Amino acid sequence: SKKPKKRRALSCLSCRKLKTRCDFELHLGKCHRCYKLRLECSLTTEYNINPDQLRASRLDTIADKSSDINGINTRLNNVEASMGKLAQKMDMLIQMVGNNQFSSAGENGTNSNVTRRLSGSIGSDQRSQLTSFAKHITRNTNNDLDTYVKESPLSIIKQIDSKLFKRINKYDLLEKACEEFLEFYYANEELCLQLGKSFLEISHFWIIPGGIKELNRKYVMEHPFITCVFVILAMCFDENYNYVEEQKALYRLTTKLLGIALITDPLTDHDIEAILYISLYNIARKPKQPQIDNWFLSATGIKHFILSMDFIAIKERILRYNIFDPDDLYHLRIWNSLCASHFQAAISSGRPVSITKDYFDIHSLSLKFPKATIGDAIKVSELDLDVKFLTILDDLSQYFKTIDFEEIVCDNFLKFKELESWKLKWEHLIKKDVSGILLFAYDYFYIILSRRLIGYIKCDKTRSKDTRRLSYTYNTACHHSFMTLERLLKLPSSLIRGSPSTALAQIVYASLTLCDFLQIMNVEEKTMTLNLISKIYWHLNHIGEKMNDATDTVGKIIKSIVEAANNNNNNNNNNNTGNSTTSLAANGNATNSKRENSEFMKVTEPNPTSSYQKHPNDTSVEIPDVSQFNTFEEFFNGLFSDLQGN
Repeated sequence: SKKPKKRRALSCLSCRKLKTRCDFELHLGKCHRCYKLRLECSLTTEYNINPDQLRASRLDTIADKSSDINGINTRLNNVEASMGKLAQKMDMLIQMVGNNQFSSAGENGTNSNVTRRLSGSIGSDQRSQLTSFAKHITRNTNNDLDTYVKESPLSIIKQIDSKLFKRINKYDLLEKACEEFLEFYYANEELCLQLGKSFLEISHFWIIPGGIKELNRKYVMEHPFITCVFVILAMCFDENYNYVEEQKALYRLTTKLLGIALITDPLTDHDIEAILYISLYNIARKPKQPQIDNWFLSATGIKHFILSMDFIAIKERILRYNIFDPDDLYHLRIWNSLCASHFQAAISSGRPVSITKDYFDIHSLSLKFPKATIGDAIKVSELDLDVKFLTILDDLSQYFKTIDFEEIVCDNFLKFKELESWKLKWEHLIKKDVSGILLFAYDYFYIILSRRLIGYIKCDKTRSKDTRRLSYTYNTACHHSFMTLERLLKLPSSLIRGSPSTALAQIVYASLTLCDFLQIMNVEEKTMTLNLISKIYWHLNHIGEKMNDATDTVGKIIKSIVEAANNNNNNNNNNNTGNSTTSLAANGNATNSKRENSEFMKVTEPNPTSSYQKHPNDTSVEIPDVSQFNTFEEFFNGLFSDLQGN
């Protein structure tokens, strides 16, 4: 008789003992339960599974999955290609519509209609002025943000290079450099914490909300770079230039950290915030420490933000999913402050703006957050004003050619339509701006525009003798200079102390403008001007800002103005000219021969540094010590008597 065939076991010994279901998986070489519990499976011997068979089985499985993934990738690529073609066609249609609008506007000669149509096509009132960035903001018709960054050729090559050669993380260099600051911190821990907290208290209005919660050792260990910036800025704000040796060592460390940070990517959000503060303030002391260019630094901060932050993710969370993450609001605040700092630096230095429109457009998303504050609205409004002014600067000569003085003159002052429309749009917010940031920028732009218009009129042979237009423009520049200085005197001390260098630049530029126009003022106006500028110096000394860059700079300007005024008065007395100079408030229609021969026509092109350059190295004239005077009147009279005595 035939022997019965031996049946192959369907369950392993372990599963049979526990009477559980046994599922043998060929690619594992074990049943599922034994594989998970890491047990010896009797079915491995029963099925005679050898390693080669097991390896081949696994490769087949991986190949099957890989083919599935490749199929999915192929389909995705086809979809992306189709969407790309569709996007190109949409761009062509939009461009054709835009060209038709421009041609129709050109035929009708109505520039306002063009602006209205363009702003309507954007679909947002806050972005309506961004259509004319031109030379200052790079045009980008595709709102792609950083969609294709990961797929870009250089990104792929860098990834391959990093894997092949096992390069170290770029951030390791910055961490190693931070160890030097930590050594300084350990040796001066109490001083560093004290100074850091002092800076956060003094400049609380300018610190980005949502970043630092408390300055302690834990925060210092996690964020040494920004802590280093806090400490050195506090040393710059300190009275009477204390901590001389410590400041020298820390300045060297800060510049070293900053240099390494500029070549490190990606940076953390706190690192980028540190770059922001260095661009807002001056970390150098006079005279042996060079200042860092805030235009270059703010532009670098913007580029680092683009490298380090996922713009698309932020935008999608807010607009698509209505997710309002506190970290996103914190990052948007850093972004808006960086953009504002860069715009101000570009305008003040006459340089271009290093940002594209599609990246800038996310600035208004901060207002969609339920926890958005009035400070967020003020920053968005400030950026809106910057954009309007950049639009004017885009083609300044053409802008001046199209000015109709009859339309923009009001009460002997010029009213530029773009700046006035901004003021009307944000009128409700300007009233709530206790810091005066918005009006300071508004007056500052008026001064810049007026002074450039004076130069344009004088260079134009057909208008160089138009004293009426010159009078309006001089009046405008002086009026907004007075408004800047008077507004500073009304601010609370807590808002003045710790102000960024931009605010100081606005004060100095207003003072220099009045100084340059002294020779077209009568005696009463000169006295009023000198009195006002002297009050600025007095006021700064009585809010605790003794012996730092603010009072030193303004003090030198005061000395130059007072000395120039006395010299001019002496020359006028010798020439018996008396009060023949033209008043700033004179009627613009007075164009008689006396006015043409007056000092009004003798005014040279305004030079922003003319007053300061009179005594760049003059150390023989010391600014009087404010503590020697009980009242401002005594201090002001002391300035005059001191100069007249010399």
